[in-house]
Amino acid sequence: MAKGGRSWSETNTDTLESYQASAIYLVPPPPLPRRMQAATAGATAITAPLAGTIAAVRVAEGDEVAEGQLLLVLEAMKMEHRITAPSAGVVKAVHVRERDVVREGDTLLELA
Repeated sequence: MAKGGRSWSETNTDTLESYQASAIYLVPPPPLPRRMQAATAGATAITAPLAGTIAAVRVAEGDEVAEGQLLLVLEAMKMEHRITAPSAGVVKAVHVRERDVVREGDTLLELA
């Protein structure tokens, strides 16, 4: 923040406001970091079907899972969405933890 009214910035949760010589510019906040990761060879990437918050993670790396088994719970639009295993396998990697905010298409975990 410069003194004398020349320029300064203020931050709130929705926008970054930048003031310069009596002009006001509204700039959107920087985007959330992406969790897009290519699945390793021989693994199936489980991705977020929509943006939301991870409410629960029910598996850990190395766990064996059956087809249809609950992997995690994604909370979006005030509803809980159950993410289940598309096929039997072993959890190769978990890329999220509870209360993480994810966007549509972000990689949540990998099954081998």
